[in-house]
Amino acid sequence: NHELEYVAWALPSPFCAVRCLDLSDNDFDVSGLNVLFMALRSSFCMLTALDLSRNALGTFLASHSRFRDSMKANTSLTCLKLNRGGITDQGAEELAAALTMNQSLVWLELAQNE
Repeated sequence: NHELEYVAWALPSPFCAVRCLDLSDNDFDVSGLNVLFMALRSSFCMLTALDLSRNALGTFLASHSRFRDSMKANTSLTCLKLNRGGITDQGAEELAAALTMNQSLVWLELAQNE
């Protein structure tokens, strides 16, 4: 999924004005998600809303610390949508651990996960 990688590479640019990003209904692979979550770690990333609904995130969240690291470092994201992401119990545990480290997120959607 090079498209996701291209978008993710632009997010940490100080010239990127994108604040809301809807990436729902895609079939992203691990490398694309890794690049996206690395971009969220940047202090230049000003994204406030991210929708990753209807993507297969369950396995990714359960087996990669990149999401937790990005939630710890990110200070701009206030809304995160992960509806219908196939998030398992293990993925939910990883998500919970990430949320304990984040102070900016105020809206989280997790409807219709496993």
